[in-house]
Amino acid sequence: DADGNVYTAITIGTQTWMVENLNTTKYNDGTAIPLLDYDHWGIAQDGAYCNLFDTPANADKYGRLYDWYAVNTSKLAPAGWHVPSHTEWQTLLDFVGGADVAGGKLKEVGFTNWSVPNTGATDEFDFTVLPGLWRVHSAQTLAGSGENQYGRSGHFWTSTSHASLDDFAH
Repeated sequence: DADGNVYTAITIGTQTWMVENLNTTKYNDGTAIPLLDYDHWGIAQDGAYCNLFDTPANADKYGRLYDWYAVNTSKLAPAGWHVPSHTEWQTLLDFVGGADVAGGKLKEVGFTNWSVPNTGATDEFDFTVLPGLWRVHSAQTLAGSGENQYGRSGHFWTSTSHASLDDFAH
């Protein structure tokens, strides 16, 4: 990416996916993406990123959290990559056996990052999904964000506006 991060890619079915979460602070044209802390997240009117629990060291493991404005620029993903559409996510879910089993087949095994019981986790496709969180795009308390769900679920962007994806990482 524009920060020099290197990502591992795997092929699942007919699709190639990055294994790691995106960890860039710049769009693919080199323009800086503004960093916003939790207190300012809800007032963003342009692309922004933040770090899990506002802790920069978490980016090495979990990547960064981006808002819709950053995703919607079509410049967030590294050159040659793109944020997957709802249809692309659905293709992945279908290939691995459907939304009911995809979470287990795609996520990290064990309890290092996932809460007990981490039911069905096999990481059968070496995708090694880690818990993925979100921040709401309005001013709310921490209890209103995804960060209070750490270890329980995974949430991922789609480039399709207002798409509803099954939360397959339980």
